[in-house]
Amino acid sequence: MRNYTAEQLQGNYDKFIGALKKVFKGERLEKLLLMYSETELGQELALAPASGKLHFHSAYVGGYIDHVMNVARNAYKLRKVYEEGGVKVDFTDEELLFAAFHHDLGKLGTRENGPLYKAETSDWHRKNQNSMFKHNGDDLPKVLPWGGLLSICKKEYANAIALLEGFSIREENPLVKVSEDSQGSGFTASQKIVVTTAWRIQEPEKHRTFVEDVFTFSKLITVSGETKEDALRNLPDRKDRLIMASAWAGQEFARLIKPGVVGLKRNYYSKGHPIIEETAAYVESGDWGKVESKWKKNAYQGETDELKAMCSFNMAMLSEKHGLLNQAMGFARRAQRIMPSNKHLEYINILNFRMLEQQDLIKEGKLIKNW
Repeated sequence: MRNYTAEQLQGNYDKFIGALKKVFKGERLEKLLLMYSETELGQELALAPASGKLHFHSAYVGGYIDHVMNVARNAYKLRKVYEEGGVKVDFTDEELLFAAFHHDLGKLGTRENGPLYKAETSDWHRKNQNSMFKHNGDDLPKVLPWGGLLSICKKEYANAIALLEGFSIREENPLVKVSEDSQGSGFTASQKIVVTTAWRIQEPEKHRTFVEDVFTFSKLITVSGETKEDALRNLPDRKDRLIMASAWAGQEFARLIKPGVVGLKRNYYSKGHPIIEETAAYVESGDWGKVESKWKKNAYQGETDELKAMCSFNMAMLSEKHGLLNQAMGFARRAQRIMPSNKHLEYINILNFRMLEQQDLIKEGKLIKNW
């Protein structure tokens, strides 16, 4: 992470303006110089970061200019590489560099709403999410009194409470995209909905906040019809879109706080011992309470090492089903230690990959660490 002085920031701004003057001319240059003047977006251009988190690119004051200049340089070099490889280039240098210089223009914000990014003030977010900047307007409402939250938790026999503090939807423009389907008959209409939610998870008895953040995701609604008009009419109306978006908000947040729960197919031990065969019947009937009780007990107290290993392996898969990847790894390694096999090793490798993948998503802020 770089820490520019005021003089260096001014120097970077001057270099950017110089690059514009070198590449563009005429009316386009005049409009760009106006847009980046001090009375328009000049200050935001000089100070804006290119992203908000340390593990993303150029998350520091002045990082925006560094980023777009790097993109422009590399885009120019890649064009030459493509041409040398025989690719026909049908755009000019000016068009290429215009796109490179402005591909992230929205990160400067607007005159009406101010800069897109502002400094992160939450120690929790800086420490747990490497967040250095947050979006302007991402502040949540004031925390409710702990006493009131504690009363709600006691009434519902809960230790913690999740609060939806903010909710909005935005329909991207153009709102509707109509295209013929792959069969050549009929039409489909698609509408992208962007949902923004603000959440807190709090443990009132300990006066502790686990999660406090704003999350944005998008969903694509697609319907069909015999004609374009039919397809358009079949899109849900505003009220139905709000209902759908509210359901998505809860589902997406549940996925964030339980990142280990995904749809996967696993082959557990269902034969080889009477207890294993008995629990296989419980699995078929969906009686997971009995399944877990039997597997866990025999993973440690089974009458043979083979039974202990099979139950340990099955407990690993059940732990993964519950999203407890660390616990799953413990049981899988126990199974391999008691009864070494390629089946156990392959599953350990699968869990290793999933745990690494999960950590990457947590660092990127796409998942919330289990709380």
